[in-house]
Amino acid sequence: MRIYQKIPNSGNRGFFHCILFGITRNSGHTVLRMYHSTAIVLPDGRIFVGGSNHNKNYNFTVMFPTELRLQAYSTYDESSLKPTIISVLLASVTYGSSFKVQFAANNHHNISIQFNIYPPTFTTHSFSMHQRLLLLASATPQLELVGGVGHNIYSALVTAPPTPVAAPPGYYMLFVLNSGIPSAATWIHLSSN
Repeated sequence: MRIYQKIPNSGNRGFFHCILFGITRNSGHTVLRMYHSTAIVLPDGRIFVGGSNHNKNYNFTVMFPTELRLQAYSTYDESSLKPTIISVLLASVTYGSSFKVQFAANNHHNISIQFNIYPPTFTTHSFSMHQRLLLLASATPQLELVGGVGHNIYSALVTAPPTPVAAPPGYYMLFVLNSGIPSAATWIHLSSN
């Protein structure tokens, strides 16, 4: 998946717009991000962006100056659809096993629920070395409790990735998505035993 798209006629250095989750369209992103930049997913579902061009010492007077500003962008506009993870039955999950996730969501019967895991990443030279997003298989969420103001409590059995080839052992952020809008993450540990 591409996160950045080159802006036409931007010269040899190349200016790029962040295209992940429509950030350019919704955010008013105006800071130039160059070769030494980074973009990562935060546990609250926002995208963190920082860094820029490398200069000897801090140089703010060149065409591509050192950039010290950090930014975080929401990937959604409809906070009323944001689900909330209430509990995960197992904090440590083994490959191919199923585990129960309980969550609150608004208007579930007219929307799409997904479960994703995403590892903590590290980035160098605009390239995330450990980036991977895995969509997990799940059973249809079952209504457990009708709540007030449209938020009902649901649970679903979610299946962990089948092997370490798909997802190396370690910690992952688990997100519940309601029509593409992420919850805040809950950490799970994926292991062989």
